Amino acid sequence: MDLYQHPKVKITKLFSFPGASLQISAQNGPDLMFCKLKAFKLKEDITLFTNKEMQEPLLNIKARQILDFSAAYDVYDSKSKEKIGAFKRHGWKSSLLKDHWSIMNQHDTVLGDITEDHVALALLRRVILGSILPQNYNVSISGDNISSMSRMPIINILNLDFSNDANRRLDRRLGIAAGVLLCVIEGMQN
Repeated sequence: MDLYQHPKVKITKLFSFPGASLQISAQNGPDLMFCKLKAFKLKEDITLFTNKEMQEPLLNIKARQILDFSAAYDVYDSKSKEKIGAFKRHGWKSSLLKDHWSIMNQHDTVLGDITEDHVALALLRRVILGSILPQNYNVSISGDNISSMSRMPIINILNLDFSNDANRRLDRRLGIAAGVLLCVIEGMQN
C-alpha cells in the first residue's frame, strides 16, 4: 500500500508524560505513520514510523541548529537516506504576525510557501484567544495554492488536504513532514 496516496490526511497529537506522540492517518481510513516526540529537546530530530512499535522508520526531520528562531529543517527518506527537501521558518515574522515557512527542494531551492490564513486572526490567536481558534494554512508551489492545512483547537488534530494537487507538485512526504512540523514547532506557541 502506498502510504502517500491519500488526498486527505489527519495528524492527531496525543499527550503522554513525558512528551507526546503523533498519529498520522488517512482521513476516514487506516493509520499510516506514528512518532513519539521527546520532551525537552534542544534540537528537533523527529522520526516517523510505520506503526506504534516503531520498528520501521519512514521519514526523518532534523533541525539544522540548536534553538534557532528562524530554523531550517531537513527531511530525509529513512530507507534511502536521501534528502527529500527542507523547510525554513521565517522567525520573527512567524512569531509576531502569522506563521510563514518556505518549502525547499533537496538542494535548498525555494519551491513555495506555507502561510497562516489571516494576520488579524493570527494576532488574536497569539495575544487574546490562545489556542481556541482554528488555525488554517495555505500551501503554495510557484505561487499556485495547491493544498491546505487546518488545525482544530482543543482536540489537537491537523487536517491536511492535498485534493487540489492532483499532479503532485508537492511531494506527499514533504506535505506530511510539513504537517508534523506545524504540530510540533508551531504548536509550542499555543
